[in-house]
Amino acid sequence: MKVQPVSEPTPCSIQFISKPLENGTAIHHLKCVEPFYYEIDQERKKFELRKDDREVEYSVGDSLVLYQVKNGIITGNYIIRKVIYVLRFAEEYGLKAGHVIMSIK
Repeated sequence: MKVQPVSEPTPCSIQFISKPLENGTAIHHLKCVEPFYYEIDQERKKFELRKDDREVEYSVGDSLVLYQVKNGIITGNYIIRKVIYVLRFAEEYGLKAGHVIMSIK
């Protein structure tokens, strides 16, 4: 799902949050820069690599609301994806400590 900006573009310094839901999942609001936003929108990029530093931990079933960032400005466009797999604590396979890879659809 994409939306056209409803107001002026916003500087990229906004803090995005995670919100837990009653069903045990969460909605994570995240910035997503080009070209990654475009690749996710075109359904070619089906994973997300992030620091695992959220107050609400990333989990299977969570929703990611990815806001497009172009030239340091949040455009107002966004994509919603579901987390279907989470990989963490895999330093022996090259995943840096404190990071997570999520499969998304």
